[in-house]
Amino acid sequence: KTIAADLAISLPHSKAYLTKVLQSAPVSNSVSSFKPSETPRVENQTDFYAFQPKKLCDGVREDRYIALADFESMVHQHLSEWVVGRLHNSDVLRVLASCLDHYITSATDLYRGSPEDESIKLLTIMELWISLDKAAVTQLPLLREYSPEIPSDIIEPLLLRCSLHIERAAAVERYLRARHTAARHLPSIFSDTVSYDTL
Repeated sequence: KTIAADLAISLPHSKAYLTKVLQSAPVSNSVSSFKPSETPRVENQTDFYAFQPKKLCDGVREDRYIALADFESMVHQHLSEWVVGRLHNSDVLRVLASCLDHYITSATDLYRGSPEDESIKLLTIMELWISLDKAAVTQLPLLREYSPEIPSDIIEPLLLRCSLHIERAAAVERYLRARHTAARHLPSIFSDTVSYDTL
């Protein structure tokens, strides 16, 4: 057998079939538009106003781990800078409190039973709280004289493996220590007791 013989294709008794196929009416292909069902990720988001009223909770319903990881990354990369420019905004406290509430709601069930994930959750909660506290003491300076009511060593028991997370935890601890140092020895802001030191 030669190569030429292998390349030659013989189709005996196929004329009627091929003629019918070539003379048939063209098939019209209908094109449907593509509509993705996934929720857009928040990984490149830099404005925490975008989470109003509950965008994080909606994202978690679609893809739980990705939405939380994106939000945690956003808190680390953009929260400090975002809040500095808005310390005097009247609605920044509401926005941060809403983000904090939705994050706790979304992460609590998902991270339960995982010490590593629970540690990241508490670290993220503390970073959100610090931004909330910064805005609160800026708008209500009297609050600075009261204890933050959170122990400065609250971060110590966390199980953090990544050096980046350890650095973030150290920053949280430094902030809490500074707040405790600046606070006067006044009754707890949550106390109902009225005394000479009550402002």
